[in-house]
Amino acid sequence: MAPLGNGDEKIAPLSSSTHFRYLGLWISMDLDWSKQVQVLNKEVMDWRWKAFAAEVDCAQLRSSVVEYLLPRMEIGLMHANITKKMCDAWTSTIITTICYRGGMSTVGTLNKKAFLLLADIPDIWMRTQTTRAW
Repeated sequence: MAPLGNGDEKIAPLSSSTHFRYLGLWISMDLDWSKQVQVLNKEVMDWRWKAFAAEVDCAQLRSSVVEYLLPRMEIGLMHANITKKMCDAWTSTIITTICYRGGMSTVGTLNKKAFLLLADIPDIWMRTQTTRAW
C-alpha cells in the first residue's frame, strides 16, 4: 500500500519472498532466483521466436546471440543461481535455432562445443563461470 500523497496512509511491508527488480536483476530478500531464471528463459525463447517469425539468416542469428542476447542475459547469469543444466538447455536452443534456420539437418549429431568454437559463440556456462570469477 503506497501513501496517497497526504501522508495519512501507512506503508505495509512486503514479505521477504516478494521479488523486485534492482539494477536489472530480479531478486528477493530470501535470495530466491526463480523470477530471474524465468526472465532469462524468456529472453532465450523470445529470441528464438523472433528468429523464426522474421526468418532471420543464420549468420545474422549468430551476430544477434553475441551482440544482443548474451549481453541482455549477462547480469542474471552473473548473480543468479544458474545451473549448468539450464545453461546447456539454452545453448542447445540457440544452436538448434541457428542450425534450423541455416538448413542443417544434422543438428542432432552435431558436437555442440565444436559448433560454438567454430561459430565463435561463447558457451553460456563457461561465460557464466568466467564472469563470476571477476
